[in-house]
Amino acid sequence: MKMRHKGLSGLQAFAIAVAGVVLSALSATAWAGDHKNTSLEDFIVTYRCMVIEHLKAIREHGSRATPENRYVILALQNSPQRFVQCIYHEYDSKLLCEASSGRFGPPAGQHHNLTLSLQAIERLHALGFEDPPGDDVANFAQEIALGDPPDLESVSRILLSAMYETYGARNGMIMKLTTPLVAPEPEIVLACKPVS
Repeated sequence: MKMRHKGLSGLQAFAIAVAGVVLSALSATAWAGDHKNTSLEDFIVTYRCMVIEHLKAIREHGSRATPENRYVILALQNSPQRFVQCIYHEYDSKLLCEASSGRFGPPAGQHHNLTLSLQAIERLHALGFEDPPGDDVANFAQEIALGDPPDLESVSRILLSAMYETYGARNGMIMKLTTPLVAPEPEIVLACKPVS
């Protein structure tokens, strides 16, 4: 999978607009895994299918000519500044993904403030995210070329690794997956039952 970030001024408004949508009432799925502290691999195994199935479902809805509402946001339910998000663009050949910097959130010392440590920022860099390119874009970003067929497994690994390594998500914490074009569908849940 090829990853690169470039100036995407047409999508910069998306970054600002979507930051406020994380707690919206758009169709969303919330789920929690076992209440235990697990390894990164266990965390990915628990949640990867749900992320992949929602990314697949988005590809099947809406017009590929426009990215409007063709995005997914994965956030810790009670920590709205701890999120990753991706939007399809260029006829679904790429995803623009972002990881929260906390920049537009509450200031230090206030409830729900997010101040990333140097180690957390280094983890985002290791996952392919680049520093915010300017004052009008607040989040860490990367553009991911999906390939043919699309490599959604790698995308889910990047998003879940960022949630685990940067934002402290663990099995047992409730996460919210927001996908406005995709209503929660029983077949997605059924497709994601754990395999023994």
